[in-house]
Amino acid sequence: MSVVLTLPLLAQSSEAPEELAIIDRQLVIADFESEDEGWKMQVRRADDGRGLATLGALTPPPVAESVRTLYVSFQGGASAGFRLSPAAPIDIHGHVIGISLWAYGAGRLDELSLLLRDRRGASELCPLGRLDFRGWRQLHCRPPATMEQRPQALSSAQSSGLEILAIVVRLPPGSGSQLTEFSLDRMTAQVRDPHRGPPPDWNL
Repeated sequence: MSVVLTLPLLAQSSEAPEELAIIDRQLVIADFESEDEGWKMQVRRADDGRGLATLGALTPPPVAESVRTLYVSFQGGASAGFRLSPAAPIDIHGHVIGISLWAYGAGRLDELSLLLRDRRGASELCPLGRLDFRGWRQLHCRPPATMEQRPQALSSAQSSGLEILAIVVRLPPGSGSQLTEFSLDRMTAQVRDPHRGPPPDWNL
């Protein structure tokens, strides 16, 4: 039995076109291994509290290849929280589906969020969750739908227009002068990346 296909004129070609297959992949966007990342603690006012963010070793790390993690310690009076900012905004390549971060909690109600900026310059928080657990746990957030990225047809070599400005730490009400301590390790982005797949089967 023969099959006759009627194709639009513009679709007829001597060579079959390649299909674009969209896959998801994980990109490491911060590993807290090098001083070059330059993570610094920021508070609104000098009397809001004090603390430190420093690279150290917390064993065992959640990622086998990790040598160092980011240790954070903070103590403040009436402070509502603080920020951890890299030396420069982290530009993510590829269309971003989600962002993950390893955190070592101590059973407190401190909340972590990522401060993101999109291609229009608009900033929004991407909540990661509370540190109300003990030990290592991977936290996740999905960029708000209102944040504008470049099209999904981007490869991972092209910027999404989405940047990470800071990790925002919000302290629970009434925490007073209690000590906040936690550690962070590898941050990854799940990106949608187009790859050229095999040509379709035209041998009917």
